[in-house]
Amino acid sequence: MARPYLISKPNPATLVLKESRRWQALILWAEVTFYISWCIFLLAFHGGFANIVDRVRQLDWFTIAFVAVPLWGLVHIAKAIGSVIHPRIITLDSDVHRIVDGGKSTVSFEDVSKIQIKTISVSDGPDDFELSILTKSSGKIRVWYGSDYEVIFELADEMAQKIGTKIERTS
Repeated sequence: MARPYLISKPNPATLVLKESRRWQALILWAEVTFYISWCIFLLAFHGGFANIVDRVRQLDWFTIAFVAVPLWGLVHIAKAIGSVIHPRIITLDSDVHRIVDGGKSTVSFEDVSKIQIKTISVSDGPDDFELSILTKSSGKIRVWYGSDYEVIFELADEMAQKIGTKIERTS
């Protein structure tokens, strides 16, 4: 199974998290498949394109909402395409004491207040976890979101050691 981030250590002082192109391509495929299925359903059960246009003109709110969802999905598809072409890269560099997010120097290690693992409880399944870097100026760099607690905790521990800060668990 593909993971959302690839973790590498090009040297002992550097930790690099790179958004997985395979993961993003999988998300892109799922979104395109969903919206194509949605449009096929819309056309098949609403009497074709001309009938849909007539119902939208009559302000049939159910049909307007049904048509708007795939249009809203275009934003997500565009973001997924962008992530496949230019994946996000987060670099923690102990040599210069900086966190670089997407090629931009984001924050120095001294400005980091803590590493946060936030538990998001889901009633009908396993919990999800969000890994973030919190800064002293109340900023937040969202690093990872997923249900694989072991991977997230190991990564948080490694980041905390590199940065020299503590880990906080919240729910």
